[in-house]
Amino acid sequence: MIKLYYTFANPDSTEFIKKSLFLFSGKNDFIIKRTKNGKPYTGGTIYFSLSHTDGLTVCVVSDGEIGIDAEKIRTVKNKEKILLRFTGEKEQKLTDVDFLKKWTSFESRVKYFGEKLTVCPNAKKEQINVQTISMSEYIVSICSQKKEKIIKEKTDMAVFYKADILLPKAEDLTKWSVVACDQYTSQPEYWEKAAQLVGGCPSTLNLVYPEAFLSEGDARIEKINKTMQSYCDNGLFNLYKNCFIYVERTLSGGRVRKGIVGAVDLEDYDFHKGVKSKIRATEGTVMERIPPRVKIRENAPLELPHVMLLVDDEEKLLIENIKKGEKVYDFELMANGGHLEGWVVDGENADSFSENVEKFAKNAPDGLVFAVGDGNHSLATAKTCWENLKPSLTEEERKTHPARFCLVEIENIHDDVLEFEPIHRIVFGIEDKDAFLKKIMQELECEPCDNGGQHVVFVADGKKTDLYIAKMSSPLAVGTIQKYLDSLTYEVDYIHGEDVVEKLSNDKDAVGFLLPKPEKSSLFETVIKDGALPRKTFSMGEANEKRYYMEAKRIK
Repeated sequence: MIKLYYTFANPDSTEFIKKSLFLFSGKNDFIIKRTKNGKPYTGGTIYFSLSHTDGLTVCVVSDGEIGIDAEKIRTVKNKEKILLRFTGEKEQKLTDVDFLKKWTSFESRVKYFGEKLTVCPNAKKEQINVQTISMSEYIVSICSQKKEKIIKEKTDMAVFYKADILLPKAEDLTKWSVVACDQYTSQPEYWEKAAQLVGGCPSTLNLVYPEAFLSEGDARIEKINKTMQSYCDNGLFNLYKNCFIYVERTLSGGRVRKGIVGAVDLEDYDFHKGVKSKIRATEGTVMERIPPRVKIRENAPLELPHVMLLVDDEEKLLIENIKKGEKVYDFELMANGGHLEGWVVDGENADSFSENVEKFAKNAPDGLVFAVGDGNHSLATAKTCWENLKPSLTEEERKTHPARFCLVEIENIHDDVLEFEPIHRIVFGIEDKDAFLKKIMQELECEPCDNGGQHVVFVADGKKTDLYIAKMSSPLAVGTIQKYLDSLTYEVDYIHGEDVVEKLSNDKDAVGFLLPKPEKSSLFETVIKDGALPRKTFSMGEANEKRYYMEAKRIK
């Protein structure tokens, strides 16, 4: 089988080869090697060849040796002399098209044999076959051991995709939309009030598992999946095909945060530190938090996103220039969440946005296009479920299976409204708070006055104590405190908002740590340089400013 993957864009060559190999085989673990003459190969039983010319990139993949060359149709001077010099063929009065057919045929044989251009492959005794085809304004020749049908496939090199998005027909969208399930984890009363507000109305509260109630176990998961299926079967959703949703979230004080909802390919994401993927985690992933979330997602027919990815678009060429279409929702969010509006972006407007993202991605430093702002563990769960599912799928099924693509919202880190807030720590199980404070001060060599060390605030029973840490184990205070807490055996929770920390630290066995506000301007640079920040370093706004569930997508 010969598959010809092509794009009229100008992608990174290595990325395009890897994408083509994945589409052909369903595998993404190829290591590209080179012969002594520079011919790239996989070292296995799958062969490929790449060519690019003005406005076209092609990669041919086969289960046998292969070579390809492409040229844009144009005026060529000294055609006959060039052909004679390199191929030994004598021709007179060639048209440009005829010359390019002969030249690409010659080049494809050169690439097939892996020889240098100055070595004429015509002398080879092997039986080979060359097929020459026209593609728009281009001539493409493919050399193979035997003649086989060439299957052409246009290849999208985008990193952000249009999706088939489900929006509810629910009459009361305020009751439909609830905040991300990983918020208010130590405040079950928040979720109990949300349940009272929702009552028996359709709501995303019935489709997600608030982490404040994870102790309820599998029975709730089964109920969630049944409710998802019931909502689908009863026609609760309108389907908006092949589109994005542009979002404006009005926060307190009239601040408007802008974003766009679409899908990312989980093959472009890796949550392991140091991996050079297009989409990367910004902070350490807590691996033990993945299995419980996998249990929730693996049999779910739908996904509802609270994942927010950041793009480093300082010139504001992407989201800020979007052309929006029909407005599809406009309502107040519950529990002081603000106001939410959404518009469909489809057709030419969606195509234009996709092209802008693709152009932007080509120039992304270190290949980092998107950094995870919120919901890294949810995205890591989607990735894990996809990796678990892949072995059961055929090569063709892997290319388009809905579980391979995850719905997310993209926001620009340079949006003035977007604020980074610290994620504080609450520690439970402290029998003697004064003794615990003394222990910390000794072991981390802390002082209550500024000694040039890292600054945190210890909170207990309404009292705040400044701590300046001299014994630093991380470049950031959050990293030093986290490593120290990890060395202990206490239960730790991650809290948004100083007021919540102060309230919880009044409990008889709880203390809190208030951490400094992180700088968002250095996020991408830090992720590129260091791999990731310490886990739970920052939050994009306070808890009530987190993403509320609204859109859905099928994953089965």
